[in-house]
Amino acid sequence: MLVALVLAVSSFFVVYSCSLLVKTPHTIKIGLVVPFSGRSRAEGYNALYGAKLAIQEWNEVGGVAGYPVELVAYDDRNEGAMAALQAQKMVIDPQVVGVVGHLTNPSALAAAEVYHQGGLAAMTLGATSDGLTAYPGFLRLVASDTDIARQLAQFIKGRFQRVAIVSQDPSSYLVTGLELALENTGVKVVGQKLLAADVTSYLGVVAELRQISPDLIIYSGSQVGAADFWAAAGASLSAAFLSSSASYGPDFVKIVGAVAEGTYYISLAPDLSQWPTASAFRARYRSLTGSEPDPLAALAYNATNGLLSVVEQTIQEEGGPRRVGVMRRLAQSRDYLGTIRATTLTEGKTLNPKIYIYGITGLAYPGQLIYIGQ
Repeated sequence: MLVALVLAVSSFFVVYSCSLLVKTPHTIKIGLVVPFSGRSRAEGYNALYGAKLAIQEWNEVGGVAGYPVELVAYDDRNEGAMAALQAQKMVIDPQVVGVVGHLTNPSALAAAEVYHQGGLAAMTLGATSDGLTAYPGFLRLVASDTDIARQLAQFIKGRFQRVAIVSQDPSSYLVTGLELALENTGVKVVGQKLLAADVTSYLGVVAELRQISPDLIIYSGSQVGAADFWAAAGASLSAAFLSSSASYGPDFVKIVGAVAEGTYYISLAPDLSQWPTASAFRARYRSLTGSEPDPLAALAYNATNGLLSVVEQTIQEEGGPRRVGVMRRLAQSRDYLGTIRATTLTEGKTLNPKIYIYGITGLAYPGQLIYIGQ
């Protein structure tokens, strides 16, 4: 028994001594902050699987410059206060070298200051605020509010004459920027209606819309809010309906039913089934999840790959995954080739970003691509 104990102890020290001689790089972490609860949880999980796929592919070939990669994911509920709290968790974890996420302007703007103070790089997937350019190292892969308003105005011009805007968010670019973008186009914004957060009846709004007779109603808000509004109002209004990028998805058609036919929506990225260069990504995503990826999953995949490429460059040039180096290089990145298209990043924004407008036909989502912004 004593001999066995001595052998066991000896074996322990041999193993322990050998472990000291092996210099294995520490794990690096990529953060993901998106909604995993509430009305937008499905979008959050789409982003989660896009990011997981990218990390899985890096680890399959040895990690990032030899460093294995882990994903750390938190729920921001698309709320500013929660986003700031989750951003603080990312900042205090020294292994987190960059963050992907934040789908809305309130959450991204609240988190951006935290990341900036903590010297942590981030790439947003759905936030569009022009104000994000004030934070070096916080980049967006989608069009800004100004870009969207300008391109949407070009879509409306020649198709519609009288536009009404219904919104859950008074700071939305559709409220603050579209009317300015429509100047000198011959299109008139005939009304702007702000809905209460707890609205349950749309009778008053519908009556007002009938009086001003728009030929296009644009909605800005949540997907469920847009669906509730158009399910209640669509049958009694003769106007066309167009929703913002945050207000539309497959659930819209399911909730609204027949009056979803002929509606339009803005997407910040193209549907992948209509984008040939995304075929390999789609196949890998289906293998991981058993379902088709949506544009948000592709954006999360793009952002994660872009961020890890910058981390790899930083390790190679500085000897380690230093946050300050990652942030500096991310802000200076150029021509990152993503799943959907080449993304040129500079000064905290994507150069020449586009919007994509789809129309629902046959009650089938994602519908028909009608317009690509210029």
